[in-house]
Amino acid sequence: TSDAADFLGWFLNELHKDLGGTKKPGSSIIHDVFQGGVRVETLSRKTHMTKREEEDVDATAVSAEEQGWTRTENDLNFMYLTLDIPPTPLFKDTQGGNIIPQIPLFDVLTKYNGVK
Repeated sequence: TSDAADFLGWFLNELHKDLGGTKKPGSSIIHDVFQGGVRVETLSRKTHMTKREEEDVDATAVSAEEQGWTRTENDLNFMYLTLDIPPTPLFKDTQGGNIIPQIPLFDVLTKYNGVK
């Protein structure tokens, strides 16, 4: 499966370069069609804050910043996303074919929502 992903990355990059594209977003039709963006939000604490007892953290604080966390956001561009597709089932249905699970796209994209 990595061969297909490697080929797709190489192919899109070569098409983009051959069409005169640069690193600037929207510089070729390949970027216009395939490029997307994702916002990455990171919460971090300073080392001295993590060594404190949990009781010392202000229980009335409503935001992460008020609890001593630092929030940073970065916007990253991508040409394709990899998705974790569930494995094919081992059992066959009554007609002898495999039952293909129907999973909503939003469930497959949950790895990018920062919660799971």
